Amino acid sequence: FISCLLGNFVEMYDLFLFSSIRVSSLQSLDLNENDVLQNGIFLLNIQLFGLLCGGILGGILGDKLGRMQILFGSIILYSIANIANAFVQTVPQYAICRFLAGLGLAGEIGACITVIIEVLPVLYRGYGIMLLMAFGHMAAIIASIFANLMDWRTNFFIGGIIGLLILLFRMKVTEPELYQKVAVDSKIKRGNFLNIISSRHKLIKYTKSILVSSSSWFCFGILIMFAPEIAPHLGLQTKIQPQMYMPYYFCALVLGDICCGILGQYFKTRKWIIALYIFFLILLSTVYLSSTQMTYHSFLVLISLMGFFSGYSVLSFTQAAEQFGTNIRSTVATSTTNFSRGFGIIFTFSLSFLKNHVSIVSAASIIGVIGLSVAFLSAISLQETFNKDLDYTE
Repeated sequence: FISCLLGNFVEMYDLFLFSSIRVSSLQSLDLNENDVLQNGIFLLNIQLFGLLCGGILGGILGDKLGRMQILFGSIILYSIANIANAFVQTVPQYAICRFLAGLGLAGEIGACITVIIEVLPVLYRGYGIMLLMAFGHMAAIIASIFANLMDWRTNFFIGGIIGLLILLFRMKVTEPELYQKVAVDSKIKRGNFLNIISSRHKLIKYTKSILVSSSSWFCFGILIMFAPEIAPHLGLQTKIQPQMYMPYYFCALVLGDICCGILGQYFKTRKWIIALYIFFLILLSTVYLSSTQMTYHSFLVLISLMGFFSGYSVLSFTQAAEQFGTNIRSTVATSTTNFSRGFGIIFTFSLSFLKNHVSIVSAASIIGVIGLSVAFLSAISLQETFNKDLDYTE
């Protein structure tokens, strides 16, 4: 459990670091304001594409070879990619490092979720994932603070070195007993992705699990990350940089993680707490994008509230992993987590396309209406998994 907490801490540090140093790092490569936006979208999409590829590969290997094996491989890959990222001089070099980091990062979160729900007692699984996500998002707070204190190259280097140190801690960690029971049975096919997509019922359940988590990536990947470009059109007069407001978002996200986990345990439900959080994200996104005289104070309040209610990923990732049996659980947990992140590619490409035809605010609104509505409908139609026995195979 501690090994997963530490690994997810480093994973989240790297994943969200780019959002804080996007502008400053690209400006240091002598790019103008318009190129910073376009290349920022490009690099984010490259990292998300790496997450998509790693999400499938890492999940399958986690079921075939073992949860801990993929945790070893993922942390080595993204740690080395981070260290290399500290020395890039061009955008193509930057892109290669972001892709490799995404490929490695993909295996971490899904494998950690799988391990935690398989080693903890049924009644405490929700609390375990709550702590995993909250601890990870604390790393995002630190990354956004460090972005103000240190050069962006130093930040990437630190992330890589910490990852290699945590690798040493994992050397003596063994596989969960649930997985060991399945691994010794040669008749059970493990990590078979076709097992998911060949069944209509499983495919629908799998797709809904991905869509549920996608709305938090609309809020972060569009409204928060590109706030410097969107906020002036909402009446905000103060010039903002990501490192100025990201700590507020991530602090609220940690609180949202904790509250979401506690509420899910108290009311003994995953799906209805998820649906409630998404409903509030719909309201907050509407207020944000309909603003015409936004002040810096109201901007911070809105992005903090969006951060709080984006904390439902604690339950959505848990629910996705609990929907399927032990022999494909890592495949599902890792791929759904990263496919939902991969929706950021669709969102950012849509933003780039639509802003050539309508205002950037209208473009974000169109994406939000579709993305948030689909996520809400998917959430309320999924099976409840609270207290579900996970000792079974597909």
